[in-house]
Amino acid sequence: CDWLAGLVGYYKAPCKKLLSLDLSDCPRLRDPALRSIAKSCHNLICLGLARCEQITDRGILELSQGCPKLRMLNCNFVVRLTDKALKALGANCHHLRSIRFDRCIGVGDTGAERLAKGCPMIESVSFAGCDKISERGVCAIAGCCPNLVQMNLNGLSRVTENGLKHL
Repeated sequence: CDWLAGLVGYYKAPCKKLLSLDLSDCPRLRDPALRSIAKSCHNLICLGLARCEQITDRGILELSQGCPKLRMLNCNFVVRLTDKALKALGANCHHLRSIRFDRCIGVGDTGAERLAKGCPMIESVSFAGCDKISERGVCAIAGCCPNLVQMNLNGLSRVTENGLKHL
């Protein structure tokens, strides 16, 4: 990631035109990698981080600040993430269209609300297995994201018929 950002290597030419990057299934990837990407890859619109288990809220915060053009983010099974990650995305990445946070067990209603308020262009969201999300978070996304066409709530025991009616 330092090489992609132009921070190391012989030529040190950052990949400023990089639009899409999939780092999924890199279990040793940590926050400094996201910091490097955020420093130079400002045009990034698509990023896959699924199963990068060492990533924390701090990494997502730095990423969101350096890559505000993100439209698609996959953080499935990044279990160290909490509401702070969703708040950072809502505050900085207003162009998000698709977000996947399946099995991010620290994510809850507060984060979903902040994401929804800051990213009204969301079309697809997946929170499968995020049991801290209830009707409150679902209703926030449904109410703030008029372009929503897909929502995965598989395994959310705190969402009832009442919340689904709001959709």
